[in-house]
Amino acid sequence: MSIIQAFLWGILGGGLATGGVALWIGTRQPDVDPNAGLAQQIADVRTALESQTKIKTNLTAPDLLTVACGADYMATNGPLLCREMFCRLQHNGGGAAQSECEQIANVANTITVYDACNKTTIDYDKCIDFVTRRK
Repeated sequence: MSIIQAFLWGILGGGLATGGVALWIGTRQPDVDPNAGLAQQIADVRTALESQTKIKTNLTAPDLLTVACGADYMATNGPLLCREMFCRLQHNGGGAAQSECEQIANVANTITVYDACNKTTIDYDKCIDFVTRRK
């Protein structure tokens, strides 16, 4: 075998090998892109966060206090409902602790119990004792 024949066999073998590899790469299925659904997932998270923010904004809207904090309502019913609702609005907005709002609600409930016991014809101490045991 001469140098020219070896050179031609090398070119032929190299050409066939290169063509075979190119054909194999061309017919392969592309790998699944792990980031293909990422844009949709980000859009879903954004939509969920926007809806939660909208709900939070609606729960902390100060126009919810217009009736309970109105002068007419507070003159007849007292300021405790206004205070409790304001506290709850602040809690939903991240400003007040839940325990503070519960304390305001407990004061309002206690005043209602004492008023109800004063209006009844039964013994005041028995009424208070009954209500405190039921709490």
